[in-house]
Order: sequence, then structure tokens, then C-alpha cells
Amino acid sequence: MCELECFQKETDGVHWHLIRCIGGQILASAVVLLKFRNRPLETQTTCFVVRINACILSLLLLFHARSATPSLIQPLLQQGLIYGTGLALAIYAFAICRAGWTVGDTLHRDNKVGNILYQLDSIASICIGAAWLSVPQWLLHRQVRVQMDASHEFCGRMMGALFCSSHIVSSHALHWKSAVDRSMAIDARAITWFNLIRLVRLHFAQIQIQRAVVSCLTGARPCDWFLVQFS
Repeated sequence: MCELECFQKETDGVHWHLIRCIGGQILASAVVLLKFRNRPLETQTTCFVVRINACILSLLLLFHARSATPSLIQPLLQQGLIYGTGLALAIYAFAICRAGWTVGDTLHRDNKVGNILYQLDSIASICIGAAWLSVPQWLLHRQVRVQMDASHEFCGRMMGALFCSSHIVSSHALHWKSAVDRSMAIDARAITWFNLIRLVRLHFAQIQIQRAVVSCLTGARPCDWFLVQFS
């Protein structure tokens, strides 16, 4: 679908790896929103802030793509994404205003290990997200053999935007009263990191398979060795 409807070019494996990471982030935020739908306002506010940040950063990327690389995304789809993201931003802005911008006011000082882990997760999300927002090509250039272009940058920056937005869950969870809510936040963050680790492993496994195929085709290794290694 992405190859036919989104970018006006043929996609490759790098696009799909990045899109899977984006999907993992969206899935994690959806889990948070679903689990917190009947929870106190302080937890629901966190979900709204995550979505508001993601919408604002996504709009910035879409407007940048429209002005800097107008032929990157199909115009009709791009316009629909801009209007849809703007509508979502208005909905979540109304929701957070209705909730009164409520935040938690409880700090569990006795839970030192948990507090450290929440803060480390928040720091990691900001640093990883900022890196992908600023220098996506530099992060990819030695990991893949395909020629990087603006479409790869767009996918990488979108993933970075979602990473930056997700740090709010860990930052706000430090001040939630309920231990149940804090554990739900851990579940959502675990989904994000599990997807990221799994995709990194899949990426390097794919590189090894490609190198093994080249070795077999060039005669550097026998094909029987390839079948034993990857069967």
C-alpha cells in the first residue's frame, strides 16, 4: 500500500523497517490510550499530550516535505494527511482543555529503582528521537547498501518525532498516584522497545543473509554452507 499510495517512487527494505518502527510507536500509544480510557484524569492527560506532540511534529514534517521536496508524497494524500493530522490535533487539544490539563502531584520517593528507570527511559526517548529527527541519513548510511534519499529521511524523522513524543509517558508516570497506572505505562513502553529491538535484530539478520548470498554466488563459500546457516 505504501509503495502504491504514499511515496511517488519504489520503496525498499529500509522504508519498511522504518515504517515498522513507526507502527510500533503508534501501537504503543494506542495501548496507553485504550488502557487509560477509564482511569483518572492525570493519566488521560498524558495520552492527550503524547498525541498533541506527535501531531504537531508530524505537521511540521509534512509541511517541510511539501515545501522542500514537493514530489516526494502524492499531493492528494499529502493534503489529506495534513488535514487529518490537524483535525486530530484539534480533537486532542479540546480533550486536554476539557480535562483541565490535570497532572499528577505524587512522587513515590521510596521507589528509587523505578524512578531511575522512568527517567532513563525518558532520556533515551528524547535522545533517540532527536537523533533521528536531525541526522537520519547519517544513522543509516553505514547500515544499508541502498542509496538514501528524501523518502528515507522522512520515514526516519517521523520515527524520531514519535520517539520524542513518547518520553512524556515516562516523565508523567513519575507523578501518578496509582501503581496500576504506572505498571500500565511500563507495558506500553515495553511494546515500543520490544518492537525496536526485534526490528534491529531482523535488520542485521537480513544483512547477514545478503552477504551470505553474495559469498555463495561469487564462490567464496559453498551453497551447502548457506543452507546449513540459514535453514
